[in-house]
Amino acid sequence: MVFMLIPGSPDHDRIIDKIYEAALLPDAWQDVLEEICRWGGFFGGLVAMDDVARADWVLTPSVVPIFQEFLDGGWQPRNERLYGLVQSGDLDFVSDSQLYSEADKARIPIYRDFLTPRGFGIGSATIVQAADGRRMSIIFERKLEQGPSPPEILAALNSLRPHMARALNLASEVRRQRQHSLLNGLALAGVPAALITEQGRILAANAVFEGLGDHIAFLAHGRMALRDPAAQLLFTEALTSLGGERVQSLPLPSANEAALPGVLHILPLRRMARDLGPNAQAIVMAAFPTRGDETLFPLLKTLYDFTRAEARVAALMLEGEALPEIAKRLGVAYETVRSGAKAIYRKTGSSGQTDFVRRLSPVTRYSVASGG
Repeated sequence: MVFMLIPGSPDHDRIIDKIYEAALLPDAWQDVLEEICRWGGFFGGLVAMDDVARADWVLTPSVVPIFQEFLDGGWQPRNERLYGLVQSGDLDFVSDSQLYSEADKARIPIYRDFLTPRGFGIGSATIVQAADGRRMSIIFERKLEQGPSPPEILAALNSLRPHMARALNLASEVRRQRQHSLLNGLALAGVPAALITEQGRILAANAVFEGLGDHIAFLAHGRMALRDPAAQLLFTEALTSLGGERVQSLPLPSANEAALPGVLHILPLRRMARDLGPNAQAIVMAAFPTRGDETLFPLLKTLYDFTRAEARVAALMLEGEALPEIAKRLGVAYETVRSGAKAIYRKTGSSGQTDFVRRLSPVTRYSVASGG
């Protein structure tokens, strides 16, 4: 059943209360969208918490699968649908049918190749202009079989629009301030850090992190990749397992003699930490050894997430010991050392002992020589 919201009615006032709650509690936006979808007869809703070109989206569960297809297909940077809405200059909610004719939809790729084949392309949307020039968006999707939204539905949406626009602006600014406070605080401690999505897109980063060009490639549309191919494979694997609770540590091999090798820690965001951004799935922090490290053993254990046994084997490998000698020195079976070495190679993205030593040579130079 579809309910109509009349300004001043209890239902209307209740939704407005929820909208302003979402201004300070980003997770509440999903509840706002779902309630509007229920009374408006929409299939699902989306809110872009940043500029439409690099948006951090809040989605109702119903649109998650199709939105993932949208991202995987590379449609976000070429979304003519929203570009048309921006160019229209309209400050109200408008439907696709008001912006484009059926002939237009037959020639525009986002409709012809993506929306129409999936039974969509007849939603209602509005652009919200932020004070700093960013354009945020609110979208409610309908199935083609439902037909366009009736005028009274658009009128009800537009009665809520001023409240949604104010709350969205405030929510976006609150989120940005929280991100900046966290990342700038880490920068003051000399810690390179960034907030990322599960696709590896950077939502925010401090200046120290942005200076890691020797180790990290900053790609188009805010994505990041590790320059070392083996480390990038580990990074991709780590992103697919962000649903777990375990902190993951990946190697940042030295690209040249002047650059220290280090490690990239990936910490999943949970519970209240998700207030840093609806799509923020993890914070990544880089760590590098310094000449002040007194021993190699704790450094390896801390930086590379080695077990105690793996750190002992790794330290001896970096001293130049072969695996059979390491087994004798530690008083364990050769297969135990060999198994530990394999784990070490996997965690550091190394192809073998020679490659492992090469990748960590600055650590060896600074720490082994000091007696570690």
